[in-house]
Amino acid sequence: MGRWREVIAEFAGTALLQLLAVSALVAGFTPGSTLVDTVPNEDLRRLLTGDLTATVAAGSCTRRLAGSAAAT
Repeated sequence: MGRWREVIAEFAGTALLQLLAVSALVAGFTPGSTLVDTVPNEDLRRLLTGDLTATVAAGSCTRRLAGSAAAT
């Protein structure tokens, strides 16, 4: 039973990361988006999007449940 818990945690973490990444890309690069108007520099928006995605991936609570060595 413990193995399924790890598989489900990995699936949930990956799904949430993908959802966040796609949402950040849509919000950051769709013409007419508030973020596009606020941060007109495309390179800076790329940096912010990547940083946000990496921060969420590094701090994911599902990593500990899945047994990640970096989460300990």
